Amino acid sequence: MRTRWRDAANVSAARWELFLDAEAEVRGFAFASYVVALDAKEAAATELAVRRSIAFIARTSILAPRSDREERRLGTRWRTHAYVACPPQAALDARPQRHHG
Repeated sequence: MRTRWRDAANVSAARWELFLDAEAEVRGFAFASYVVALDAKEAAATELAVRRSIAFIARTSILAPRSDREERRLGTRWRTHAYVACPPQAALDARPQRHHG
């Protein structure tokens, strides 16, 4: 992936040089070609950033699979889910009911 960005960067640099050296009659075409290369470079950079972000989230998320070593280091108190205690049904039945009217 990084190679794709570097390739796009090299192409845009080469097209900039072509634009600088272009004769007046082809200068507009050379600039348009440079802009297209910049768009490709931006797309490659965005894709690289997204992949790095996803990899970082996968490594650091509490939902990420953990190695045995990490499980031993963290202990059993760290879980990927939380225990939820619900009140007994009698407490729910004893609550005052709201009437909309």
